[in-house]
Amino acid sequence: AMTMGTRIVVMKNGIIQQVDSPMNLYDFPENVFVAGFIGTPQMNFINAKLGYVNSDILLKSSFYDFIYKHEDLSHIDTLNILKEKDVIVGIRPEHTCIVNKNSSNAFECEIVVLEALGNEMNVIAETIADRTRIILKLVRDDSLSIGQHIFVSFDVTKLHVFDKESENTLLERIPSFMTIKGCIENNKLNILGHKIKLSSWNASLFESNKDVLLNFSISALSEGEDFVIECIKKEKIKNKWLFTCKFNDEYVYFVNDNYIDGDKLSLNIDEVKMMLESGETFNKVKDITNFFGKVYGTQEFSYDFAIYKAIKDNKTENSKSVVKTESLKKYIFIIDEINRGEISKIFGELFFAIDPGYRGKAGEISTQYSNLHYDPDDKLFVPENVYIIGTMNDIDRSVDSFDFAMRRRFRFIEIKADEQLEMLDSLENEELKMEAISRMTALNKEIANVEDLNENYQIGAAYFLKLKHISFDQLWTDYLYPLLQEYIHGMYDESGIMSKFAKAYGYEESSKGDVDGSTQN
Repeated sequence: AMTMGTRIVVMKNGIIQQVDSPMNLYDFPENVFVAGFIGTPQMNFINAKLGYVNSDILLKSSFYDFIYKHEDLSHIDTLNILKEKDVIVGIRPEHTCIVNKNSSNAFECEIVVLEALGNEMNVIAETIADRTRIILKLVRDDSLSIGQHIFVSFDVTKLHVFDKESENTLLERIPSFMTIKGCIENNKLNILGHKIKLSSWNASLFESNKDVLLNFSISALSEGEDFVIECIKKEKIKNKWLFTCKFNDEYVYFVNDNYIDGDKLSLNIDEVKMMLESGETFNKVKDITNFFGKVYGTQEFSYDFAIYKAIKDNKTENSKSVVKTESLKKYIFIIDEINRGEISKIFGELFFAIDPGYRGKAGEISTQYSNLHYDPDDKLFVPENVYIIGTMNDIDRSVDSFDFAMRRRFRFIEIKADEQLEMLDSLENEELKMEAISRMTALNKEIANVEDLNENYQIGAAYFLKLKHISFDQLWTDYLYPLLQEYIHGMYDESGIMSKFAKAYGYEESSKGDVDGSTQN
C-alpha cells in the first residue's frame, strides 16, 4: 500500500483514523495507532511529561530528561506545556542514532539484540536507567556487539508527541488553536505588544495588572496593520501557507491562502478587538453574527466566540468538581455451546483472570504480547462488571472436555425442558400453544420412561417455535424423529420405542413408512 497507493485509509475497529498520502501517514501520523501501524520496525513509544526549563521544552521520561529548543517543537501549544501534560513520545527506529557521550540529549543503553539485514541492521537496546527498550535501525556496523554500552539520541525534527489520554498528536501540521499570554494593565489588554482598550464591563472581569492566558484560533489573526511580528518559518501545507511567528518567547501562527514575502508580518485582530471594546454581552455565536450585521455566521465567528469566552472565563474561579457515583453498566458475553470449543483458546491467558476472586485490578496479568505494546506495564484484567454466560448441552459427548478447573469458575444453572414454556407465547394463537405444550409434555414423559434415557434427553420448547412455519407432522418427521432415533440408536427394540414416542407425540403411525423413507433420504 505504501508503494502502490496515492491515498491510504487507516481504520481501527471500523472507524477511520486518518486518510492521507503514504508519506504523510509516515511523517505526520495523527494518533498513536496510525504511528504504530505504519513503519517497520514499529515506532518507539515512551511515556513522558511535558514541562518548561527556562524557555526550553522538557520531556521528562522515566530514564532521561530530554530538553529541546522551543522552536524545534513549536507546534505544541503553550497551555499543554504549562499544564505539564502526560504525553507519549514517538520516534521511529530509523530516526534514532548512536552518538558520542557528550552529545545533546544522549542517554546510555546496552545492546541486547542485533538483527543483521544485509546492508542494514536493527539494534535492540535497553536503557541503563530502567531497562526501557529502544529499537534503532542503522546502516550495518560489524563493530557493534551484544552487551556493548552505547549512547543514543533522537532526531528532534522527526519527534512525535501524543496526548497520553486521547492518543492524538500534539504536533498538528496546522495548529487549530494557540495559547497567547496577555496582561491587564489600566483597563487595557496587552497582547503581543498591542493594547486593546476594554469596555467597563469587560474590564470588570479582570484584576488590574494580572497575567492571563488566552486560547486563540489561528484564524483570529489576519493581514492588517495592528502590529508587526517576526516570521521565523514559512510552510506550504495542503494549499495553505502556515507562517510561524515569534514574539518574545511566544510562538504565534498565521494561515493565509497566499505567500507573504519578508521576515516581518503585519497582522490584526480586528473582530475580537471590536467585541471587547463594545461592552456588549455575547452568549452565543448568533449574537456575534448580529453584532457584525451579517445574515449568516461564519466559522471565524465561532473562533471569535471561543476567544471572547476564554477572556471572560479568566475571572471565574475553578469550582471543585463534584463526581456523582454511578453503578457500573453490566456487559455480557454469551458463548454458545462452550463445551464444544477448546477452552484454552477461548479464554487464553484470561483463564486465571475470570476466577471470581481475581476479578478487576487485583487479578491483572501481563500477557505474552505485553512487550509489543507501547506501555509494557499496561496489564489486562476482566472488569467486575463483565459477565460471561456459556451454554452447554450435557448429553453431548464433548462435555467431558470441560475440566474441573473451569467448572470452578462458573455457576451452573440447570434449565429443564418444562421451565421455558413462556417462549411459546409467540405462537399465533392460544390453541396452537396449548396443543404444543400438551404434545411436548406427553413426549417428554415417554422419553423419561426409557431405561437408558433421562430428563436431559427431553425435548425443549424451542423446537415448537418452528410451528410458526411448519405443521406438527412436519416438526415430527423433519426434526424430532431423526433426533430421537439418534438417542436410542443401539438400544433393544428401537422400532418399538419409536412407536411409543410417535404415539405420545400424536403422530399417526399410518405414515411411518413415509417417515422411514424421509429419514433415509
